[in-house]
Amino acid sequence: MEEDIDRLIEDDKTKFQVAWLLSRFVLLPALYPYTNWWNSTEYFGIENLKKLKGKSFILCMNHTASFDIWGGFQVGFKILDHFLSKEYYLCGLGANNRIGSGLIKRFAINAGVLPVDRSKGIEQYALQEAVRILNLEEQKVACLVYPEGTRSKSGLLATDYKAGAGYIQAMTDVAVLPVYQIGYNQLPARNQKIEVHIGEALYFDEYQEKKNSPTSWIAITNKIMDVLYQMEDKLITGAKEKRQELIKKPLFLPKKVVDEDFTDFTKEFLNPMIAFEIRKKSPRFKLLKESDKRDVDMEIINIQNPKYLGSKKFQDCFGLKYSYIVSGLPAYSHGSGMLQNLWSNGLLGFFNLDGLTFLEKEESLTMLNQFDFSYGVEIHLDDFDESEDEKLISLLIEKQVKYLMVKSCSKVSKSLLRYKKESKGLLLAKVSHPDQCLRLSEGSDLVFNAFLIDGGFVSNQDTRSILSLMPAIKSLLKKKDIFLGIIGDLGTPESIAAAFSMGADFVSTSSINLLSNDISASTTFKESIKKVRFQDVSLVASSFNFESGVKIRSLNFGTRFLVVSSKLSGWFFEKKCVDTLSEDERFFLEKKVFGISIDQIIVDAKDFFSDRTPSLVQASIGNPRLSLALIIRYYLEKSYLWALEGDETKKIDFSIRCGLDLASFNQWRKGTIFEKDENLSVVQIALNLLMGAQFQFRKQFLLAQGFELEKDYEYTPKIISLE
Repeated sequence: MEEDIDRLIEDDKTKFQVAWLLSRFVLLPALYPYTNWWNSTEYFGIENLKKLKGKSFILCMNHTASFDIWGGFQVGFKILDHFLSKEYYLCGLGANNRIGSGLIKRFAINAGVLPVDRSKGIEQYALQEAVRILNLEEQKVACLVYPEGTRSKSGLLATDYKAGAGYIQAMTDVAVLPVYQIGYNQLPARNQKIEVHIGEALYFDEYQEKKNSPTSWIAITNKIMDVLYQMEDKLITGAKEKRQELIKKPLFLPKKVVDEDFTDFTKEFLNPMIAFEIRKKSPRFKLLKESDKRDVDMEIINIQNPKYLGSKKFQDCFGLKYSYIVSGLPAYSHGSGMLQNLWSNGLLGFFNLDGLTFLEKEESLTMLNQFDFSYGVEIHLDDFDESEDEKLISLLIEKQVKYLMVKSCSKVSKSLLRYKKESKGLLLAKVSHPDQCLRLSEGSDLVFNAFLIDGGFVSNQDTRSILSLMPAIKSLLKKKDIFLGIIGDLGTPESIAAAFSMGADFVSTSSINLLSNDISASTTFKESIKKVRFQDVSLVASSFNFESGVKIRSLNFGTRFLVVSSKLSGWFFEKKCVDTLSEDERFFLEKKVFGISIDQIIVDAKDFFSDRTPSLVQASIGNPRLSLALIIRYYLEKSYLWALEGDETKKIDFSIRCGLDLASFNQWRKGTIFEKDENLSVVQIALNLLMGAQFQFRKQFLLAQGFELEKDYEYTPKIISLE
């Protein structure tokens, strides 16, 4: 390829003379009898050609067959006839792999063909050579370019094309001569009538100011094609309607890009009608017709199935179609329906056992096992009593839980080793620090299959940004066969795309799913989260490990929970205990918050945690300080349950846990179909976020290539068919 180009630019004068001799004394004698004696050729618009005498120009023609390249030469011969033959050099772009080999290839190149190396997917050398030749002052050049790039098998102009013609025109500022030829797709044959229609020359001076912008190249090519479309519509009866029928056909993409069983929405999204509009923003957009089922390289703006986001190995390991899971939802808020919908659509949902009694955990898992779908379970390990862990792990093994996510895990315990050995399940750990990842991945036999990095985790030490955590953890574990996911603040397609851009194998959404109609919660709870803005979310003490300074996010409007939780946890950090509370503090606790005596509060708290976290109850016996901690945990946990259940008598103390992802999701869904409750399901949310993330990748790629896109070139939620 490069040697051919070197030969092309060795000596322009010699090259032009050789090309003239070959075209005049070899091609013309060979073609003239064929096109004028065996068949008849009629020319229309010769006067438009004569107007370009003495000027270099670009010849843009329709391309329906291999033979129609001779039509370009015939127009060239007309140029030779009318424009003193030796003045003009006729050249054109041709596919390197179709020029031929040996003598034929040398003949074609010496006759003026500028080879395009399709194996590399670029036309860089040929385009640059065409621009160089057209800019020569001492030589007049007619450069033949097919905007379609390849032959149209329908006999009509293709609806997809490349911006090579626009690029050459912008860089040379020469005229473009549109030509529409009829009959060449019937060859080889005899007694065929061939027509060559030559349109008026086109000029694009208005784009010279931004000639280096890809958007200018695209705009010029669009205008050239619009003229060719108009010529076709005038010359071919019903051409416009036939063309519309062609672009309404479903877009075929290689099986490696889109599965045949993908959703109807994706087929609609990939429809050539939509791509026909997108092509205006890309010089390399490629459409494949149903009849063109060969394995081809997709172009730079290919619209892909979002299952290619993330890690294919993760999907295969977990049996999923997409690298997307749903976790962090309260156990009381969802049931089998949501988990089943997720699994049937190639997604995975985790059932959160936190806050349930052991009996409730057992009943929930028994109920879920009645259905034919897979689900994950999310648990907290007991920091105080490993026997409780053993009891829970035994239950999970008995119920054959395949996917287990462990939160606040600081070490690989015996119970986790037992689960891994006996259940053969897949283990995930929610992590928030590089050192934690190192501890959990020690040894040659890995216990955990995946780490879910929590970008929203807050401790008494710091608030760790996922932008720093992900690269650090990824670097530490680069030699470990562990999948890395991201959770926290993922509420828009942009944030999902950002997570995958950092190398996440999978992502997990949490609080945005509280808006879905799969979640059961009180009206007050639902109405509150619909209004969440960024300023409405604050950090509050965590009900599970507030003693360590861990915080979670919660709404700060409409209730006094933020004030009360801060006050109560403050007492604990001030080294207070039940016995050392002042009269005002006891009054606040007994009269303002619970409405019962402290003794009764302790009794109720012990009763609540006795079958949830019995180690806490045991530790608090005879320990006034831990009794206060038990009361605080009781308030933090009950306030959330009051909100979920809608206990109006406790409305002032409602705790509505949610993250900043919910605020960004609410902002994104404004003015879209997601404003209606009936359109919100965890599956619709998931697929739209993934489709939007894929869209965002394409958009950013175009911008990085220098394209100028409209400000409203954004993805908006759509109802995706789940058939």
